[in-house]
Amino acid sequence: MHFYESSENYFWSTISLATAQTKDVQCFATGAPSGFLNPAIQKSSLEEDTFQQATDTIQKFYHAHHLPWVWLIKDTLVSPTLVKKKSLIRLDQSTAMYCMINKISPLNPASQLSIKEVNRSLDDWAKILDQAYPPTSQYKDVVRHYTDAHKNIKGDKENFFHFVGYLGTLPVTCCTLSLHEKGARIDDVGTLPLHRKKGFATHIILHALRKAQNLNRTHGFLEASDGSTELYEKIGFRELFSLSYFQLPS
Repeated sequence: MHFYESSENYFWSTISLATAQTKDVQCFATGAPSGFLNPAIQKSSLEEDTFQQATDTIQKFYHAHHLPWVWLIKDTLVSPTLVKKKSLIRLDQSTAMYCMINKISPLNPASQLSIKEVNRSLDDWAKILDQAYPPTSQYKDVVRHYTDAHKNIKGDKENFFHFVGYLGTLPVTCCTLSLHEKGARIDDVGTLPLHRKKGFATHIILHALRKAQNLNRTHGFLEASDGSTELYEKIGFRELFSLSYFQLPS
């Protein structure tokens, strides 16, 4: 659990333009115009007597930065009764997952896929993210801001790696690897819609985990979106806990 939380904190704080922290909640502002990329992460149990103080802290921070946000809360930290009483709107759910990297066995490789580190130029990485998820009117702007956040990483750039998988010269899949303490966190997994279900995402994740193992990391972590846990379980990841993304009522 410690390695998951420290890896989560490292990832978000490194790509954020600003952060704020209390003993109960930690806020991250990447600058991207998407609440999901500006998470307020609940660190302790959310109770009736701490709710107002927490919301005041969060709203003040994001109002100052003119950014949308979401409240990311481990399901064991908030009761359904409080969610209902405060009319919290659940926007999405996900699953925190882990693996022991030395126990990950290679699967059938996508042999035609060539994987490159693209840390110096994130254009292809961003193109995949732009096309891998359902488009919205703001999504290109979201990708641009998020890419800028990665380009402007402060300090430990040697602990961040961006990978792109190519079919010939065509970029088709991508992911991000960040390393902290003994943990290796996978983010930004995306594959072009026409090239899904071919093992490309699995192949690039395994490639990233082998990189982490070579750099002496032992624990792998990721946050699986709703419906994608089966992919990661096949690789060797197991569930840690469930998470919900909340929004305050308007």
